[in-house]
Amino acid sequence: MLQQDAGNACTYFKRRTTGIISNVLGDYYITQHMRTYILRASGMRLGKGVRIRAPMHVERPDRLTIGESSFINREVYIDNTAAPVHIGKNVIIGFRTSITTSSHDPRSRDMEGRAITIGDDVWIGACATILPGIKIGDGAVVAGGAVITKDVEPYTMVGGVPARPIKSLRDDQ
Repeated sequence: MLQQDAGNACTYFKRRTTGIISNVLGDYYITQHMRTYILRASGMRLGKGVRIRAPMHVERPDRLTIGESSFINREVYIDNTAAPVHIGKNVIIGFRTSITTSSHDPRSRDMEGRAITIGDDVWIGACATILPGIKIGDGAVVAGGAVITKDVEPYTMVGGVPARPIKSLRDDQ
């Protein structure tokens, strides 16, 4: 029991530390290199060359993986308490994007979580919302303000509320 309490305390400390670093200490007070080091120490899995602008809010750093050379802009909110989030390589996530893995049935209020996967070379515009269980394919583009309620096919541009395909981004079409 004592060991479990110590583990819970450690997890709590990591979350709070990450929150302070990501939300309170802005880009002017802490270098990108130092921010990356601290976020990795909190349990985030970050690839080489990842850049994260502050403030950013992540509920569970230990359930977030970001591939190399990806960029997360300011005020991105990632609620991954219920399931993990995987962000691929060379992904750009715009200002104030919201990514959430938890949902509930309004009648029962029972929480459920479904993982979110964002492929490689994806661009997500500012203020987009990505709902639980979504898979965004490689090379996709999500327009600013879009609400992603269904999976996005690779090399497809989507936009709107709810998001719908706008056009194919494949070279052969």
